[in-house]
Amino acid sequence: MTKIIKRIAAMGVAVMMMSSMAVGASAAQSYDLHYSSGAPNNYNVVGKTYNITATGASCITVTSSYFRSGVSGGYVSAKATNYSTNPISVNSTTTYYMYYEGNTIPKKNVQVKVKMNLVNYVSSKSLVARGTIK
Repeated sequence: MTKIIKRIAAMGVAVMMMSSMAVGASAAQSYDLHYSSGAPNNYNVVGKTYNITATGASCITVTSSYFRSGVSGGYVSAKATNYSTNPISVNSTTTYYMYYEGNTIPKKNVQVKVKMNLVNYVSSKSLVARGTIK
């Protein structure tokens, strides 16, 4: 009976370790920016700074999973604020890369701030952008 209990406990520990490793591997931060004409001001989010955890790679990956613009030329501008990167303009559902410039690649698990803003939204239209940053 004690052997069975020990085996069950060991399996439980193994499952917990595997699930914690899976959670640690997905370090992506979701973003959601939106503007809608006529919506209350507390609904509209036209700019926000997101804190992400560096992966040790030479770039930050921004994946746009949803983009809708009622404005011709509407897009999202994004750039790291505490590390030097190239700015990007998100204007469709695809993957974008912000490459660290020079010798500024942060080590793994360091916090990086990414500022994102809606650009060219007009009060009579709407602009929505969602996705992940890692």
